[in-house]
Amino acid sequence: MSISREIIKHIPFSPTPEQKEAAFRFEKFITSDLPRCLFLIKGYAGTGKTTFIAALTEALQHRGIKTVLLAPTGKSAKVLASYTGKKASTIHRHIYSYKKTPYTFSLQLAHNRFKNTLFIVDEVSLISTRKNAFTDDAFSSRDLLEDLLTYIFGGKNCKAVFVGDDAQLPPVHQSESLALNWRFLRDRFDLNMGYVKMTTVVRQEHESGILYNASLLRKFIENRQTGFQFRIDGFDDVRFVESGEVFEELESAFSVFGNKETVVLTRSNKRANMFNQQIRRGILWMENEIDAGDEIMAVKNNYFWLDEQSPVGFIANGETMEILSVLRTEEKYGLRFADLVVKMSDYPDHPEIDVKVILDTLYENAPSLSSDKMDELHRKIMEELDENNPELSHREKLMKIEQNPYYNALQIKFSYAITTHKSQGGQWDAVFIDQGYITEEQINTDYYRWLYTAVTRAKQKLYFINFSKIFFENLEDF
Repeated sequence: MSISREIIKHIPFSPTPEQKEAAFRFEKFITSDLPRCLFLIKGYAGTGKTTFIAALTEALQHRGIKTVLLAPTGKSAKVLASYTGKKASTIHRHIYSYKKTPYTFSLQLAHNRFKNTLFIVDEVSLISTRKNAFTDDAFSSRDLLEDLLTYIFGGKNCKAVFVGDDAQLPPVHQSESLALNWRFLRDRFDLNMGYVKMTTVVRQEHESGILYNASLLRKFIENRQTGFQFRIDGFDDVRFVESGEVFEELESAFSVFGNKETVVLTRSNKRANMFNQQIRRGILWMENEIDAGDEIMAVKNNYFWLDEQSPVGFIANGETMEILSVLRTEEKYGLRFADLVVKMSDYPDHPEIDVKVILDTLYENAPSLSSDKMDELHRKIMEELDENNPELSHREKLMKIEQNPYYNALQIKFSYAITTHKSQGGQWDAVFIDQGYITEEQINTDYYRWLYTAVTRAKQKLYFINFSKIFFENLEDF
C-alpha cells in the first residue's frame, strides 16, 4: 500500500478532497531524494488539518519512518501530543543545549544526531524570526526559525513538515508569520518545498458555532473586509453574554469546567488584571494576595530556578504553574516577594519546584516588570553589597547580583485571564472573549486576526463578553 493510501486509511471519517490531495503531495515529498526538503501544511480551524497530522503520524509509524514532534510552547506541545498520541517536545528544549554556571546561563545549537527522520513542527505561526540585539536574554537574541532549520537539516537525510494557520496573530512585533510563507522559506533557506493549503471546513464541523464563526472571520481576513458580524443563532456552543450576566456565567463555567479549563481572553494586561482579581475574590474565594491552588503564568523567561538536569531547561515566558504552597511573603528592595512551591502545568512528570516570585508584577499593566524597576532593584542590591561586603571588587559584586534570588525572582501574573497573544498554542474547554473598549478605527484586519485567534482557543463553549451588539447578527431578537 502506498504511503498516501495509508494516510487516508487512518483518517477516521470520509477524507475531504484537500486531505486526499495533501496525502498525495506528501507521498511525493517523503519519497524524494532531494536535499533540504520541507512540506508546508497551512490549514484553517475546522478544515481537518489536525486529523490529517494524526493520520500522517500513524501511517509513518506503521511504515517504520522515524518522526520527532515539536511545537513552540509547552502548551502547544501538550496539544500536539494529545491529538497524535505521540510524545512531543518544545522546540527550544529539543534543539538547544544549555550550560548553566553559578553566574551565567548560555545555550548553543545542539547537533542533530537523528538520521532519516521527519521533524513535524506544529503551530509554526508562533515561530519568530526577530532577533533583539538589545537584550541579554539568551533566546530573544536568536532567530528561532533559522536555528530550527539549521538543526533539522544538520542531520543526515532529515526532512521537515511545518503545520500552521496564517489567519492567527503573527509573532509579537512581526507583521507576518514568515514560517508560513513558502516563498520566504524556499528563497531564504534554499529549500525544496512541498505545499498544501486546507480551506474547506469538514462536514462534521458544520454543527459547531465556534468553527462556523472562525470560518466566517477567516474569510473576512483573507479578503480584507470590514463589517464582520458573529452568527450565534442556532448554535449551542457560542453565546453573547449581557453585561449583568458576566459574573454569573463565569462562576458557572468555573464550576462546570474547572479553573484549568476556563479562561478569559483580553486585549490588554490591564483588563486581564481586573478579571483576575474579580475571579479570585468573587468566584474562587481566594482571600490572600496569593494562595495555594492559584494558577499563575511566567511573564518573562527565567533561567535561575531549574537545575541543569531539568529536562525542561528553563521556565519560559507563558509557562503556567499551579501553586502548591505559599511558604512566606516579604517586602525587600522596594518590591514584594513570595516563596512558593509550584507544579508546572504542561509538564506533569516534572518534580515540584521551589521559586521566589515578584508579587508586584501581578498588578503591573505592562507585560512584565519595567526595565526601570529592574534597574532600581539592581541598584538597591548593589548598595547593600557596598555596605555589607566592601572588600569585594565591583566585578565580584556584579557576580553576586547575578546569583541573587531576589534579582532572579520569577515574574508572574495570574492565568485565569490572559491576553490573547499569551493564549496562542493553547486550548481551553470554556473561553470568554472580552472585547473591552474599541474605536471604529481599530476594527480592521489585525483586529479580526486577534478575534480569530481568540475564538479558535475554545474547544466546547465560547462566550462573548463586553461586546457591542453591532458585532452580532439579529441580536436584537434575543
